[in-house]
Amino acid sequence: MLFPYIGVSTLVRKSITFEMGNLKGLTYTNLKQTVDNLMNDVLVMTKADLIQKLPTIPKDTGVMRSTVKKNINKSNYQRPYVLSLFFGAPELDYTKDVEMMETYGSPHVRHEIDPKAEGHPFSKMAAYAKERVKLNWNKAKLSRTGIP
Repeated sequence: MLFPYIGVSTLVRKSITFEMGNLKGLTYTNLKQTVDNLMNDVLVMTKADLIQKLPTIPKDTGVMRSTVKKNINKSNYQRPYVLSLFFGAPELDYTKDVEMMETYGSPHVRHEIDPKAEGHPFSKMAAYAKERVKLNWNKAKLSRTGIP
């Protein structure tokens, strides 16, 4: 899982079906524009959340954090309803080794140098991203449509 890809189309389709039942008189064009706006909002919020999660990648891994940040910023929204989140650093030879680091034990993250670092940072970041996409979808939907 060095370069995870998360598609949220199922989540979006379920929400659209629910909203179609609640928003009478909404045209297809208006609905499509609303969903595009929602997806863009979710992308912006999720990228910010992932960048805040960067300190969990161990410090003593060279340029890993800056490379991961660059890849997060490459994440994009593709129609129809595909949110592509990129993180990890497949271009660095030692990414697999960093993913295999455990929080404690051997090989291990050196907590005396970097107490915020976690083991298996990319697997944890993937799980975090899935959670944040769902939460950010609900936030964006509430702020744009008023529907909880």
